[in-house]
Amino acid sequence: MKQDEDLANIAEVLKQLRLQSKTTFERRFARRLRQESFKFGDLVLVRNSQVKKEMNCKHKPQYLGPYKVVRQTRGGSYVLRELNDGSVIPQPQLDRMIRELGHESEEDEDTWSNDMDDF
Repeated sequence: MKQDEDLANIAEVLKQLRLQSKTTFERRFARRLRQESFKFGDLVLVRNSQVKKEMNCKHKPQYLGPYKVVRQTRGGSYVLRELNDGSVIPQPQLDRMIRELGHESEEDEDTWSNDMDDF
């Protein structure tokens, strides 16, 4: 029937438009869509979202931490732990986390210390 062919054509056009919209979105927001992953033992900072809500936020810390990555959950978020007292931090969103510069994960440190035993 003519109606069935029209519906099939409309479905195909809709599928193509959705794919085109997806690629446009990914290209436009490529900087925001991070695919970074953290390993066990990495030190990370978490953006302090409370600062943005205050008027005098210029001199307040923009990031909290450092925190140690304990594990990654099935959903992709991370379980973090305080360095001082070891308390667990509620799971932050990945886009609020950044890697603290100048620190390596525990896995890297173990490899380095094993290499030093040879000397």
